[in-house]
Amino acid sequence: SKNAVKRHAPVPIALKEWLAKVKRGEDDQRICSRFTHENALARAMSKAVRDAGVEPVLNGLRHTFCSARVAATDDVKQTSREAGNSVAIILKHYVKVMTKAKATAWFNVRPDALTSAKVVSFAA
Repeated sequence: SKNAVKRHAPVPIALKEWLAKVKRGEDDQRICSRFTHENALARAMSKAVRDAGVEPVLNGLRHTFCSARVAATDDVKQTSREAGNSVAIILKHYVKVMTKAKATAWFNVRPDALTSAKVVSFAA
């Protein structure tokens, strides 16, 4: 993290379902072991997003998580700890960006609820 503070974010049930779909390989210590560097993963994700017709946003998943998390929990301090940001940053950028209903829906996107046409895959 930027401020050398450990982050402890919860793993929602929907995320556990997504992770269960990941094929285990020789190196199952890392979910994305086929990417040798986190920038390779970021590039692959950005390409997949662009290929789907959407303009990628730098740190888009992180920003969406923070917006959804603070909306879902109504707890700025908890969200700041999980994100590794100050309370001031969470208040400035993430409060009232998303409704509680949209946050709940975002955290409940499950792999079996989507058709394959709506899931974007990407290769290393």
